Amino acid sequence: MFISISAQSGEEFKIEERFKATANIPAPIIAYLTNELGGNQLAACQGSQPHDIFEAHIVSLNAATKAYLVKPARMCLCGTDDCPMWLFKVKSKTAKPIWHTDGANMLEIMDKKLNGLPKLKESGGAVAHGHESIYAWDRSSYTEIYSNVWVLDAEKNCRVGKETTQLMDGKMVQHNKKCVQDEENPALKTP
Repeated sequence: MFISISAQSGEEFKIEERFKATANIPAPIIAYLTNELGGNQLAACQGSQPHDIFEAHIVSLNAATKAYLVKPARMCLCGTDDCPMWLFKVKSKTAKPIWHTDGANMLEIMDKKLNGLPKLKESGGAVAHGHESIYAWDRSSYTEIYSNVWVLDAEKNCRVGKETTQLMDGKMVQHNKKCVQDEENPALKTP
């Protein structure tokens, strides 16, 4: 008997690409986003109605859990390189935000799971700077468990920055990331 195991990659959503299958956004989500962003940010979209400013896609987090992934349909709510994104669970007439980022250009719903739901990986930035974070389900919402914020050292052609990782006991540990050229290699030392 042969067992075939195929590695599946997670589902990716990029901010500059429209969702392949859009969903009607429930009124409670529109109300939440309108309240959360406020009039000043929405005014940047010059007279557009909230239903026209956002687009949604229904994602399956597991067999029993579906959620709305929401992002701007127009760049008027975005920064130079990233846009906000939200993930909502909807039950009857209430919408519960379970994840949010102020700025990303990509979200991946990973194959790896914790507490029954897949981890999320978001990233954003440009050529000279960027970030990536991984979130895990804590039974009520997604919590950041890994973060890497970096800038490009053009002279050494490498990324430097801060990496933060959550330990098993819940503590967050931060490390400074340096260029390999900055670190002294003991193997190259002469006695």
